Amino acid sequence: MWEARDTLTVVTDDRDRDSYLFAQIIQPLQDDEDAAAARAALIRAHELHPPMTDAERAAAIRANLGVRPPKTHTGGEPFTAAATIRIHEGFFSVDGAHPDGDGSIFTTTNYQNRLFALSDTGVVVFTGLNTGLVPIRVEATREEPPMLDGEWVGEASIHSEFGIIDITSFEDAAQIRSAAINGPGDYRVRISARGRELHYDGVSDDLDEVYVVQVWPAPKAGPVLLVEPPNT
Repeated sequence: MWEARDTLTVVTDDRDRDSYLFAQIIQPLQDDEDAAAARAALIRAHELHPPMTDAERAAAIRANLGVRPPKTHTGGEPFTAAATIRIHEGFFSVDGAHPDGDGSIFTTTNYQNRLFALSDTGVVVFTGLNTGLVPIRVEATREEPPMLDGEWVGEASIHSEFGIIDITSFEDAAQIRSAAINGPGDYRVRISARGRELHYDGVSDDLDEVYVVQVWPAPKAGPVLLVEPPNT
């Protein structure tokens, strides 16, 4: 582990170190001609070693601390299950990270549409209501299922390193088994939603904002918003 003691910054490998040096040393020297060679070298190092993802950082920390990797789940049979979870701050997550904390499930990446955003380990689904109860049906299948007739429909890919795909919110979790029925690997997730406009940014336990999450093994593909209401 490389440590910058004067700033209380701790980084876990060369990529974190290069990112730290670029932000703290190189950028302030943009106008210093004497630093041109050093700046060019470190910019090149930053390009060769991009910053770690949350999942990579968690794995590096576990390795540094001598922590054993989380248990890998081998999968199970296809299933359909229903759950109701409490939403807080207007989102829930369909996530492939291990519940021990392998990755930050609510930290989004640069991709976002009006139904969902991507995180390093899954999909963050935006609800219409801010706080309240939301019914979710989960369908885990071996093959791609038929697309449902939702007001909103979108798809994205998830990689499950440990054979786990869970449904969680900021303060709750769906009490159903993992949707990664083939164990570790790549999965496609399709989100279908109705009623997102009924309690927009409000509070409701009426259970009339409804979601279906369909999960099946599939190669990685880009995220896409397939259906959205007109004039919204």
